[in-house]
Amino acid sequence: MKRIVALITVCVLAVGLLSACQSGGSSGSVKVGLGVVTSIGSSKDLEGDQGAAQVDSVIATVAVDENGRIVDCQIDAAQTKVTFDAAGKITSDKSAEYKTKDELGADYNMKGASSIQKEWNEQAEAFAQWCIGKTVDEVKNIPLKDGVPNTIDLVTSVTIHVTDFVTAVEKAVNNAE
Repeated sequence: MKRIVALITVCVLAVGLLSACQSGGSSGSVKVGLGVVTSIGSSKDLEGDQGAAQVDSVIATVAVDENGRIVDCQIDAAQTKVTFDAAGKITSDKSAEYKTKDELGADYNMKGASSIQKEWNEQAEAFAQWCIGKTVDEVKNIPLKDGVPNTIDLVTSVTIHVTDFVTAVEKAVNNAE
């Protein structure tokens, strides 16, 4: 958990620094926001002698200009799975450090299963870059097919579900201060 808080703090600071550079000292102001979407939908009930509680969090940080346009966007995800036995005892290593999908990079090992041969972090980066220059309404109205972008701008760079990305970006824009 400490690692997630540190990651969020670093992301917010990085977005703030990048947005300050991108604004080029103009008189317009830039606001920075953070959005997190968390679910436990991938958790597994006890089957036999093993069960798993899984927490998936998508984290988005944005910088938004005075016109409501996103000038910088970063997206990451933490996928933490904790296993337990029939007695309810945690069988996962409690001292283990869980890396985010962006931190894992190629070690996330999605490239081989991807029809476009891109890792999760590459696809998340492509989506984040697509958000730049758009308003939150434009991001929210991205054409999707089964949660996957269905727009010519992204068909060759993003084949993963982005529904939580969109929601996290929306939250980040709405939280921008």
